[in-house]
Amino acid sequence: MELFKRHKVKKIIEKISGEEAVIEVNQVVSGIFYRNKSLLSYEELTIAYLEQLEVNIHSGGFYYFFWNQCGGSVAETLQALKDIKSVEYLRIFEDAIGLFPRANVPKNIDIRQNAIKRIEDEAIESWKKLDEEFSRYEENLRGLILEYITENVDGFR
Repeated sequence: MELFKRHKVKKIIEKISGEEAVIEVNQVVSGIFYRNKSLLSYEELTIAYLEQLEVNIHSGGFYYFFWNQCGGSVAETLQALKDIKSVEYLRIFEDAIGLFPRANVPKNIDIRQNAIKRIEDEAIESWKKLDEEFSRYEENLRGLILEYITENVDGFR
């Protein structure tokens, strides 16, 4: 059974290339992520955190990302960006985190939302600028993700 799981993603990247391959792998991983992320491997979680970041930034920006449940996974998202060897997106994300006091984003949603309420007057405009930077795609995020998947295919189902 374990071999079958791993072959699913391997078959995807052998048959499909580029952004389409990343989308297909995201579909395999995200369904499990939102049901029970403890079933995912480290490599699969890396992809899920990146997808969560991208979707949330495009849905409402960094404010939206931090305000919602996914804002509790800042450390994991930061590590995911490092794992795929991002430079630009990592810098943008670190800058967004840096708007919190001592660059500390609380894991607990209630504490995090209270922290956001205290900083939002100063942070909102900066987050909007970072949203724009993120959306310029000056770094090929999907390319970095595909490279990561290819290099770590044995860690995927």
